[in-house]
Amino acid sequence: MDCGDLRCGFARLWCATCRKDLLLPYSCRRRCFCPSCHQKRALLFAERVDQEVLGDLPVRQYVVTIPKMLRLCFKYDRKLLGLLCQCFYASVKDLFQDAAQDRRSLPGMISSLQSYGDDPTRFYPHLHSLVTDGLVSPEGSFVPIPCPDPVRIMELFRHKLIKALLAREKISPPPGGNHAELEASGLLRLSRRADRS
Repeated sequence: MDCGDLRCGFARLWCATCRKDLLLPYSCRRRCFCPSCHQKRALLFAERVDQEVLGDLPVRQYVVTIPKMLRLCFKYDRKLLGLLCQCFYASVKDLFQDAAQDRRSLPGMISSLQSYGDDPTRFYPHLHSLVTDGLVSPEGSFVPIPCPDPVRIMELFRHKLIKALLAREKISPPPGGNHAELEASGLLRLSRRADRS
């Protein structure tokens, strides 16, 4: 395929509001039209992250999901997707800083937000995050911490996410306003994947 050549194929984009249309040529540099080129870019990116960003820092992968009943909030207001990353990072940061008793140092995290699963017709927002097994001080030194408890991370993430959704009036408080009951209902899950040491 010749990238960006209208003669080799295109998609016609049309706006019903302003009634303008645009021809968008197929390209392997955007929208994953070419699986071969996309795979190459993904491998190059992974190699760069491993060698230049992470270096020798120990990291863990966390996968953060939310239940179907909350997915509609994110499906119809895509701006909320950033809340998943923000709440998860804030949870990791709070717990790691408490463990190290150091408020100046920060954890490192790379997150990929995905909104699909095996079936592309189902909306399935979730995070894949690489998180350092410790903090990086302002001077650049690594501050290791004991192995974090994924249950504590999940509980704090659940609390922060529900609080943020309630503040934005995207969900209603339970009868009696007992947020702890909502948080304990098993609404959110977190799984820890293989460690990189």
